[in-house]
Amino acid sequence: MQINFEALFYREPYCSEFEAEVLRCEGPDEEGKFHLVLDDTAFYPEGGGQPGDRGLLSGVKVLDTRYEGNEIVHLTETALKPGEKVHGQIDFARRFELMQQHSGEHMISGIAHKLYGCDNVGFHINEKEMTLDFNRALSAEQIKKIEDLANQAVFQNLPLEISYPDEAELAEIDYRSKKELEGAVRLITVPGVDCCACCGTHLRCSGEVGLIKIVRSENYKGGVRLTALCGERALRDYQRLSEQAQKIAGLYSVKPREFFPEMAQIPLEIERLNGLVDARDRLLTDILTSSNEVQSLFWLDPSFQKKKFKNLAKYAARRLEGTAILLLPREDENVVKSEESSKVDKIKTAAPVENNAKAKTAADLETMAKMKTDGADVEGEKGSAVDSIAKASVSGENQHFTVVLASEKEDLQSLVQNLREVFAFRGGGHGGFYQGELTAEPASLKSFFENALPGLKSLILERR
Repeated sequence: MQINFEALFYREPYCSEFEAEVLRCEGPDEEGKFHLVLDDTAFYPEGGGQPGDRGLLSGVKVLDTRYEGNEIVHLTETALKPGEKVHGQIDFARRFELMQQHSGEHMISGIAHKLYGCDNVGFHINEKEMTLDFNRALSAEQIKKIEDLANQAVFQNLPLEISYPDEAELAEIDYRSKKELEGAVRLITVPGVDCCACCGTHLRCSGEVGLIKIVRSENYKGGVRLTALCGERALRDYQRLSEQAQKIAGLYSVKPREFFPEMAQIPLEIERLNGLVDARDRLLTDILTSSNEVQSLFWLDPSFQKKKFKNLAKYAARRLEGTAILLLPREDENVVKSEESSKVDKIKTAAPVENNAKAKTAADLETMAKMKTDGADVEGEKGSAVDSIAKASVSGENQHFTVVLASEKEDLQSLVQNLREVFAFRGGGHGGFYQGELTAEPASLKSFFENALPGLKSLILERR
């Protein structure tokens, strides 16, 4: 491909409107686009990592611009007649943003080459960011130094010089190039920073780049790929990050520029609290399974973490050396919880109740709801899990339950099959472990398990 360095976008890179004549129009192609060639154009064609320009030709949308052979072709959504005079308007805001990226890339690459001997072996600008591929690895400290010096070049507002040296002059110039060049060579020079062969459009001076930020680095083909933002892109990215920092700081009541030390402690605090929860649940289960019974039915408060049921049930079954059944009321219209009952800063453990196998009425649960726990009377604490279960059983209301069954010695398949038939239990498992959901009156559910497992002990685990 022979590059036409006489094109308008090279002569006047800041030209946004122009007049031209349509030389040829072909199409539509398979994508429904027409291919237009003009006698001159300010539309830059895709090349050298820089996307092609977009805009309008006498109101017709130009979707892209590219080289086809040695010709600059405008891809439009409507045909224009050969010989027709057109008024061209490029999307200059987009062009300027692309020039910011391209000029910034030259400064990054030039500094990386001078400091660390890196060759730029790949470069691409898309609609959001640009990537630079170097053939050598760079440490985080080296990348920061490159970024610092590139921004110093921006602050110095250096001119970007464009030259077309002849063959003899070119032989005396130390310049960067990704490939061997033939014919005319166009050099972009940032004094003291970089000199590189390039066919892209560039800014007048380095200060127009505005800001250079390297936002990401990753290993790439034995070297490194840097992702960078320049100018308005870097500003918008900082604004987004600043907004997020403000929200995070507000969430944790810390200063936006000082929230990291506080945030760094969160994973450690979560780990510590999870350890306390695990230790508490194990201790609670040890206490509740300390009698001689080998089968227990646990009524849980809805605030218990569902993800812990599996381990808690298996641990309880192992501790009992028998069967453990966990029932968790699902929070819905039939489970009314007060604000007090949702707190998890204190655990009150109900004392074991010996259940008469013949007792199959809601009175059993009423008795459970009136028990003393840690010296506090739970009767009258409206909205608590215990009270909700008791109220539902007395009124005959159905409750939705998550159910977990675990046994150390028994195959629970037959029991679960009966649950499916009586309560439409939905769930799965095998052998000594099953989990799922069902809907039932608490009293009926309690009676079912008492009949199925003689000597069953009912226990209430409630958190407040």
